[in-house]
Amino acid sequence: MRAAPLRWGAMTVFEDLDDYLAVPRVSGLAISPDGSRLVATVSTLNEKRNEFLSAIWELDPNGQQPARRLTHGVKGESAPVFTAGGDVLFLAVRPGEDDDKPPAALWRLPAAGGEAFEALTMPGGIAGAVSARAADVTVVAAPLLPSSAGVDDDKTRREARKENKVSAILHTGYPVRHWDHDLGPDQPHLFDVDGTRDLTPGSGAALRESSFDLSADGDFVVTSWRVTGPGTAVRVALVRIDRATGERSTLVEEAGADLERPAIAPDGHAVAFTRETHSTPTSPPRITLWCMRFGENPVELAEGWDRWPASVAWTPDSSALIVTADDGGRGPIFSVDPASGRVTRLTHDDFTYTDVRPAPGGVIFALRSSYAVPPHPVRIDSDGTVTALPCFEVPDLPGTLTEVTATAADGTPIRSWLTLPDGDEPAPLVLWIHGGPLGSWNSWHWRWNPWLLTAQGYAVLMPDPGLSTGYGQDFIARGWGAWGAEPYTDLMAATDAACAHPRIDASRTAAMGGSFGGYMANWIAGHTGRFKAIVTHASLWALDQFGPTTDGAYWWAREMTPEMAQHNSPHRFVGDIATPMLVIHGDKDYRVPIGEALRLWYELLTYSRLPADENGDSPHRFLYYPTENHWVLSPQHAKIWYQVVLAFLGSTCGTSRCSCPNCSGSVGIVTQREFDLVLYGATGFAGKLTAEYLARAGGAARIALAGRSEERLRAIRDGLGAGAQSWPLVTADATSQTSLDAMAARTQVVVTTVGPYARYGMPLVAACAAAGTDYADLTGETTFIRDSIDLHHKQAVDTGARIVHSCGFDSVPSDLTVYALYQRALADGAGELGDTNLVVRSSAGGVSGGTVASMLELLDTLSSDPEARALMNDPYTLSPDRGAEPELGAQPDVRWRRGAEIAPELAGYWTGAFAMAAPNTRIVRRSNALLNYAYGRRFEYAEQMSLGRSVAAPLAAAVVTGANAFTLGVGGRYFNRLPGGLVSKVVPKPGTGPSERARERGHYRVETYTTTTSGARYVTSMAQQGDPGYKSTAVLLGECGLALATDREALSERRGVLTPVAAMGDVLLTRLPAAGVALETTKLG
Repeated sequence: MRAAPLRWGAMTVFEDLDDYLAVPRVSGLAISPDGSRLVATVSTLNEKRNEFLSAIWELDPNGQQPARRLTHGVKGESAPVFTAGGDVLFLAVRPGEDDDKPPAALWRLPAAGGEAFEALTMPGGIAGAVSARAADVTVVAAPLLPSSAGVDDDKTRREARKENKVSAILHTGYPVRHWDHDLGPDQPHLFDVDGTRDLTPGSGAALRESSFDLSADGDFVVTSWRVTGPGTAVRVALVRIDRATGERSTLVEEAGADLERPAIAPDGHAVAFTRETHSTPTSPPRITLWCMRFGENPVELAEGWDRWPASVAWTPDSSALIVTADDGGRGPIFSVDPASGRVTRLTHDDFTYTDVRPAPGGVIFALRSSYAVPPHPVRIDSDGTVTALPCFEVPDLPGTLTEVTATAADGTPIRSWLTLPDGDEPAPLVLWIHGGPLGSWNSWHWRWNPWLLTAQGYAVLMPDPGLSTGYGQDFIARGWGAWGAEPYTDLMAATDAACAHPRIDASRTAAMGGSFGGYMANWIAGHTGRFKAIVTHASLWALDQFGPTTDGAYWWAREMTPEMAQHNSPHRFVGDIATPMLVIHGDKDYRVPIGEALRLWYELLTYSRLPADENGDSPHRFLYYPTENHWVLSPQHAKIWYQVVLAFLGSTCGTSRCSCPNCSGSVGIVTQREFDLVLYGATGFAGKLTAEYLARAGGAARIALAGRSEERLRAIRDGLGAGAQSWPLVTADATSQTSLDAMAARTQVVVTTVGPYARYGMPLVAACAAAGTDYADLTGETTFIRDSIDLHHKQAVDTGARIVHSCGFDSVPSDLTVYALYQRALADGAGELGDTNLVVRSSAGGVSGGTVASMLELLDTLSSDPEARALMNDPYTLSPDRGAEPELGAQPDVRWRRGAEIAPELAGYWTGAFAMAAPNTRIVRRSNALLNYAYGRRFEYAEQMSLGRSVAAPLAAAVVTGANAFTLGVGGRYFNRLPGGLVSKVVPKPGTGPSERARERGHYRVETYTTTTSGARYVTSMAQQGDPGYKSTAVLLGECGLALATDREALSERRGVLTPVAAMGDVLLTRLPAAGVALETTKLG
């Protein structure tokens, strides 16, 4: 029967890594014994987007009702099972007052309704639970310390270890690590939940990595049981344990085989299991399905079936075994008759089925996926109809999925999946090699997902070469003990076949893989130059050192002799590697230890044909994760993984669609850019002043000057003194995106004074956001900043760029004085900030043509764009999330107030509108939002300037306020109606400004007052000697640029379009006073 169609959604998630990570992930099905209830585990991002949290959801087995969430714990829930009575048991970590990081406990959600409650806790946590289908019996797996006399004693010993901060483990056996965690000192046991009785005393390490099942009546358990041999040899037997007495008997034990995945028949008369033969250097393992009726000898089922069973379950009536197995790039469900061994395929589509749960009435529930669709729950009826159950929307794909078949040198067909991006243009090809090596590209993988590359314009080839499962035992044997032979030639044949496809650009190819796939990537690097780039993740490099250091060295010793390992080791061919390589590895990877990557990295830089040069530079890269394991699973680290991979591929065989050309900033990759800081616009008035400041204060920073004219740049440099004469000159033009892109790619930071920013600034913002380059400017143009946020914030977050606007007199004093108030109130425990006001107490300075040009540009925009006027009227127009902002009523930018209304210290003074209040207040409010509303949800902020306390002060305040209101109100509506020639005649030209004498005589002093929620009052004052818009601004902009360039380790972790405080508030609180800026916070009462 054909499968019923899925209900496809309209989500497009693959072009945005944040959207992709936010897609719910379904796993872990459980069906109630009567088949009436079905639950699943669903993982989603937490609020901080830095961890996946799982919850239990209920699904409608009949496919009529939408899924509904059952649990809402802050740390998530997992591993659901049903009791015979229909209650749901699950594991959960629920922090309490005495322990904020408790181990997992067993919880019960009653079928009759009501809240879930804690059913069982164990000192070391609970690892899993199995409930009987027809009795109120549950058995759990939980660890005990080997010297513990019982659960109470175990709790005491664990508390002592914790109190004394003891983590040492004394080993007497092997292994000592598994995948990403240390083994011991505790050891797993099985407990009867009713009496928390240990069913496996004295078991030692026998139950490590075991699987067990409980009979339907709850009378006995069958579990896999590790048996040690000479040296480090291990085999796995099957053991039966009587629940009432604890009596233990070995059912099946065989030298040279592991017996696992026990499944007890519901009638209690038999147990099915898998048998995996131990490999030898000349023969691979073989996995077969067996059944043992209690009291009889075990028998092999389906002896002629050339597939490996992956999961085993019984139908409720014990008449058949339901088995899954890899098969030709799919993972169907099969039924096996335990009497005759006859195998019947139940599903006939292109999917792989997991979490298979047989139910009464011949119905089967499962999760189904392929590389066309992520895992989703389905119901398979007895007539073969497959129905997708309501759950979550399925994301649209950014391309098509097809198959490619190649022919190996020995005539063996080699099949692959191939993703092709939308469109007609030829696409670069990425050969993605699966791990294992005993595996297959046949099901959706959230971590290894080709569509994230396809969305950027790449075609992705996913072949199943020799050693892959699903093609029979002979296919596995083709590459056994000879990884560098058939698997390699099969991959080349598959690549040749894909390159023959009309949509593939064969001149742009790359290879990548993880684990065994990483091994093959390393082997390919030393044996062919056909690929433009190679990505090797968690890879095996030197097989002689890998074998004894992996977590299960006994397994490796079975597969290859020392001579075979040496013959197949990629490290021998490092001298032939002439392809740029990206090495990726996690330090917590115990399967492929970090030593593999460290040696690979060293030898690439030393012995490859692309070694590091005299400056330490090479085209190779090493992405290192100190806290990650074999897969790199945390959301933000997975995101960075794709960012770096896309950046690396984009630099060699990229596509025009790729939005991640460089992401060094987001991950702290050690890349040696040519410059620390480039000052762009150095020949302008503000630019020259900033260059002069950098020449005095830049220290050892590697600085370059940039602008349109090299001749003018040279003239500026010649006047800067001896220390700046070695500064390079970079030619870049605001009208040439190519030149801006090139400039941004060469430096850590771009500081720009080229305005008006609304006219000339956005191409440079785009270049820096794309290149992962930090950026600082002087803009006070609110509409420009809003456009920058809308157009480039997301990409800057992805690439790690800090785009920092308003780094001069607009708006550093405003932003930083409020931040200083917050820090002082926080230190005093004085609560959040309430009514906060900046007052310009004194100011003297001139006006430059550039500043006037920016103001005129803004007025022109406002007068011609009603939407821009609406933005300017919104006090939260720069908010990262407008809907999250509090509604605090009108917050006008134009104010005329008595000083006493602001602070008692200002009694007698009058204040009027401050010309730059509009951009400054919005910057400060954006800072509050970016700081997660650290200032408070009732934080109100305004700016005004003091007009003194003379008799004329009220009139002056009224005039100044009226003039500001007229400029913004009338000018903002009708400015564009004025003749352009008239305006140009009466305003100063860009590039001009106040004289040096006027700049030196200039000054400013601002005071920012606040009253906190506790009633405490503070003021922060900030002052500089020198024209606010020029000499002072040059200091502020220069210090912001140097902070971004030289204090990178101390900067905020935030990325994207930021404010000065959100990017570097703490650093500026230290740097600016050291640069001569007066900055002081005082408690007033």
